Amino acid sequence: MIPKRWIAAYLRFLLRNRLAVTIVTTVMTIFFAYQCTHIKVLPQFLDFYPGPLKLTILASSDGGGTWTVEPLPIQLAASWIRSVALTPAGHGLAVGAEGLVFQLDGTSLHRLGGHERGL
Repeated sequence: MIPKRWIAAYLRFLLRNRLAVTIVTTVMTIFFAYQCTHIKVLPQFLDFYPGPLKLTILASSDGGGTWTVEPLPIQLAASWIRSVALTPAGHGLAVGAEGLVFQLDGTSLHRLGGHERGL
């Protein structure tokens, strides 16, 4: 808590120097008002999402006991993985954008083509 004597001293200073305080406050207000007329707000919504260089894959060689971070291959960086379905044995599918489908089999990753997906 601020001591009462400090508050009293501050108020005395403001009252004794009214003109100087008013001038300084007015000049600062005009300066900041002028600066606000030149502010450019540019929303960069893509900054909220990781870029291709920040994407990673989690890999496990012991059935999920420990995980290691591996970089995402550059060929896959433009495609988003939207869903992953895994069995306890480590088999499953990963489905991504624009028809991207991977078969997951333990430690291997195999991209399925149109004929393998039944298209």
